[in-house]
Amino acid sequence: MNLLGFLIPTWAVALVAAAIGALLSGGVQQLRIANLNTAHAQTKLAWADERAALEKDRAAAERKAREAESQRADAERDLNTIIATNAEDAIREQRVYETRIAAARAESRGLLDQLSALKSAYQRDAASAVACAAGDQPPAAEAVGVLADLLGRCEERAVERAGFADAAHAAAVNCATDYEAARAALVKVDAP
Repeated sequence: MNLLGFLIPTWAVALVAAAIGALLSGGVQQLRIANLNTAHAQTKLAWADERAALEKDRAAAERKAREAESQRADAERDLNTIIATNAEDAIREQRVYETRIAAARAESRGLLDQLSALKSAYQRDAASAVACAAGDQPPAAEAVGVLADLLGRCEERAVERAGFADAAHAAAVNCATDYEAARAALVKVDAP
């Protein structure tokens, strides 16, 4: 045994060595825990930055979606306004056509009444002026009557066809105007 072994028992040296080992081991553990806490804090910070970036991107995407929806709503409102205006214009135009048709029909009726009066007068004059052997009307009076009837039927059909053509024209103009308005609204919405 050496001098140191005589003064300090072996078990005390082992005890001191164990205590120093435990202290060093505890210090190493504390250092490892500190390093892990630092790494954990850095990871939390990185995740917080990532969440903030994602939130910023989500907010930007949401804002763009709201703007796009607002543009679509504005375009739809504009389109509905244009269609309503065109419908009102078509109704006014249809009323003008109906007024013109009524005036044309009244004028036509007046002409047909004049034609009927002339027909009656011609037949009456022809019957009194020229008496046929069998008492029939002269052939000229029959021809005037047939032509007057034919003219009356033609006039009625022409008025019907003119009314249909006017209504079809008004509908076509309204449809074309609505189509152009819808197309312009779509171009406005799709434009970047």
